[in-house]
Amino acid sequence: MLQYPTLKDRVFISHKSIHLLAPTQVQRGTYKGWTDSQMEQALQAVVAGDASIRRAALDYHVPKSSLGDRVSGRTAPGTKSGPPPY
Repeated sequence: MLQYPTLKDRVFISHKSIHLLAPTQVQRGTYKGWTDSQMEQALQAVVAGDASIRRAALDYHVPKSSLGDRVSGRTAPGTKSGPPPY
């Protein structure tokens, strides 16, 4: 459940003025909000024909594009998307 910060946490005081930040400016998301097991379960549901890519992404809380990359074979299961590290 999403919890919004209190008013005390949303106040930003600079050397010139006081600002009230919006909740989205205070609460940052994580880089990867899903686990590998969620992605694996979603991938199995799509491969088995139980769900479409969009439906599995919604049901298992994984990004639709990342799931689509794994279904198409563009990204191997269990690996990260993007360029290889240097």
